[in-house]
Amino acid sequence: MRKLKVHLVEDDSTLRTVLARELGALGFEVVAFPTAEGVLDAVRASAPDALLIDLRLPGKSGLELLRELLAQDPMTQVVMLTGHGAVPDAVESMRVGAHDFLTKPARLDVLEQVLRRAAEKRALALENRRLRRVIDGQGPTPELIGDSAPMHELRRVIERVA
Repeated sequence: MRKLKVHLVEDDSTLRTVLARELGALGFEVVAFPTAEGVLDAVRASAPDALLIDLRLPGKSGLELLRELLAQDPMTQVVMLTGHGAVPDAVESMRVGAHDFLTKPARLDVLEQVLRRAAEKRALALENRRLRRVIDGQGPTPELIGDSAPMHELRRVIERVA
């Protein structure tokens, strides 16, 4: 089973180190960033299964980064994390498109569950997009395998329908 890849954006170096270590121990592959700078390029180069982003970052805020990430790829799954659990911040994050909003200190089991759900949501969205492309004729269609009489009949039916 492949490790789920999480990009962590947290300006507090101690918390960033602890979260990266603990998430790594839970089986996540963690790439940590101290600021929003470089995150868009990293996501473009190798999209993570989910991102964990502090709401308040130096320079570009977590909310600004969230908007940019979703503009780049609407299937990006972002969990916002903040030490300032203000309801308006949570509402705005969810309105913009965050998968979830957690307050610090977040329990590790809750964080794990939320990140795994976010990754699963992304995987399902990507699979849905792939299948829609196949159905719409934009992607590869599976070859029919078999040389039996029923398979020959199936091919004839498909040719008539097409």
